[in-house]
Amino acid sequence: MSSPHGKIRWECLAPAADLVGHVHGVPRAGRGYCEELEMNVAPWRVPISTLIWGRFVADAPGEGQTHVVWIKWEGPMPLCVVFCSGAHCHAASIEPLTIAADSWHLSLQEVAVLRDGKLGSGPLARIPGLARLAPRGLRRLLDTHEHKVLSRGRLFKDGAEYSGWAISEVVQFGELTPETT
Repeated sequence: MSSPHGKIRWECLAPAADLVGHVHGVPRAGRGYCEELEMNVAPWRVPISTLIWGRFVADAPGEGQTHVVWIKWEGPMPLCVVFCSGAHCHAASIEPLTIAADSWHLSLQEVAVLRDGKLGSGPLARIPGLARLAPRGLRRLLDTHEHKVLSRGRLFKDGAEYSGWAISEVVQFGELTPETT
């Protein structure tokens, strides 16, 4: 994405990586996700009003894993990108609980809320007077509302059904005004 304010580059490096490690000396294994986000634009100048993002992973018997990664921006610079098992899906549609392309669709059912609140209500809220003293651009970020959830997912693809897990979020950014741009 490129705008008069700068460029943003997003790349999903590992949508469903197998991870092995130790937590407090106890061996653990699971699935991980790694992305790279490169920006030369101030975060409060990103020209979007809503971000819908997520990833889904399921075991595909005899095939290994199948996964879906999606990102949608709404606002002055809309964007819609979906990958299913590494393949870019053109003409895809993204809603908070349904992601679909021509030959498949993913249905999510929210299981647990991981975070729900304004970014300024977390650790930043403990800084006395920050909201009052912050530049208007930073206030836009503090007013941003994040709703992140863990969901059960069902992917219907090529006549098969795959059950797995998803982490997704809907982020509502504060108002983009001339002062924040």
